[in-house]
Amino acid sequence: MAQFHVRLYSRPDCSVCEQAAALLEGLHSDFDFQVENVNIEEDPALKERLANQVPVITINGGNRVATDINEERLRRAFKRALQPPTPAKSDH
Repeated sequence: MAQFHVRLYSRPDCSVCEQAAALLEGLHSDFDFQVENVNIEEDPALKERLANQVPVITINGGNRVATDINEERLRRAFKRALQPPTPAKSDH
């Protein structure tokens, strides 16, 4: 099983979305992940929420990368996803 689950929210005929997909493909040699491509055009709620934001990439449901997606930002997001969760602070 892949260490990371990556979602790429995109739409058809989106050159920036295609570039984001190519960047992800290039990272397969360094990170173990599976990509789920989500076409926002197929989901009215997603289309309304993300219409002007695609592409958006999430890693394991968090570590969101959107706007100005580049290799450096993606690498940082993958590295953050490798970090153990920070324990919640107690008010006691």
